[in-house]
Amino acid sequence: MSPIHITNPKVLIWARESAGLSLEVAALESSISDKYLTAIERGKIVATRLQLTALSKVYHRPMYCLYLSEPPPLGQAIVNPRMQVTAWNMQDSQDVEILIRDLLARHQLLKIAIEHRKASTIHSFIGSLSPHVGAATLAKSLVEYLGFDRFHLRNTQSLESSFLLIRQRLESIGVAVMISGHVAFHHAIMPTRLYGSFSVIDAVLPLISINENLSMANWIFAMIHELAHLFIADSGLSNLGWNDSNEKVIDQLCDDAASEFLLPSAELERLNIRDLATSSSIERLTEVANQLRVSPQRLASRLLEVALLPEPIWRDVEVRLQESRRQHFRVNRLDVHQKLHANSDLDVRCLRLGEVILNVTRDGLSSRAISLTEAGQLLGIQPRKVQALLTHTYVSNTSSGTPTRCDQH
Repeated sequence: MSPIHITNPKVLIWARESAGLSLEVAALESSISDKYLTAIERGKIVATRLQLTALSKVYHRPMYCLYLSEPPPLGQAIVNPRMQVTAWNMQDSQDVEILIRDLLARHQLLKIAIEHRKASTIHSFIGSLSPHVGAATLAKSLVEYLGFDRFHLRNTQSLESSFLLIRQRLESIGVAVMISGHVAFHHAIMPTRLYGSFSVIDAVLPLISINENLSMANWIFAMIHELAHLFIADSGLSNLGWNDSNEKVIDQLCDDAASEFLLPSAELERLNIRDLATSSSIERLTEVANQLRVSPQRLASRLLEVALLPEPIWRDVEVRLQESRRQHFRVNRLDVHQKLHANSDLDVRCLRLGEVILNVTRDGLSSRAISLTEAGQLLGIQPRKVQALLTHTYVSNTSSGTPTRCDQH
């Protein structure tokens, strides 16, 4: 089986040649043998992250340049791939750059897989609103477009069922939602301090990726946050010459819209939660947060915003909640099994990828728009396992009792 590359060998050759280096000199300065570097540039073997780090230093190129899908045309400016996505809680990291490059490569394969359709759906909600409308109007538009009833959300029998409900609504309007905590074929688990979620803003196939290591309540928040970014079609990253303060304004707008979506200020005023200023505040806060399908931290911050929680109490609550989270937080690959009661590895794959990605992959294979190897790269599995995944039947085992199948044909 041929190696599956996150990097394009042609790009590595371009990076070396544009630096004015022969293969021999590049090999010497990067401490990679001539034979090994030759094999990398011919696509025979996959470069490791350490090798790519060494090459980026030798070629005097940022790491993201080595993850371009194709060498840039002569004279064309090189665009950081992170500028194509919107990100929540994202920090600079080589692992994050790899994650984004992998996501964009998989998104490109999804676009190829649906090209055989005579008329691709153009989603008019992408970029339908200006950032200047404000958080309240943005949140109202999200609710109306989704046909969403937050009371229905809260009446589900579990937090897992609430997550599946919102994800189903997003997929019904054409948004692919992927749960990811590590890059395909790259086994470093991504901590939440590096990224929470991000999305690809695309009118044909918008895609949201959420870090699996977030809490379930924050999965829900992240989906709404990223949907807000899609509605204003603004990444909040370093593009269009914007500075950091403006980037933060955009991200804060989407934060505020998601908060208003899930916790409307008018509704908070009616809640009997003024007893949060007592010694049992953490327990009461957690109880109310679970009922409202948000994290305790999110509820505490929201109450502070609407002046229902004094700042000294909020600070105390925040410290105690962070300490509680550190004590109970685990980062491992079994977490998704446990969060959504998955029974097998195939179940987990279905949960990670969602119906949109699985269905587009099936269509692409059926029409021969993509190969089995490309389908494996898209799904993040070996090609020999593709058919087993696409024919697998997964029925959700959450307490809602609502079946969620992965073999939609």
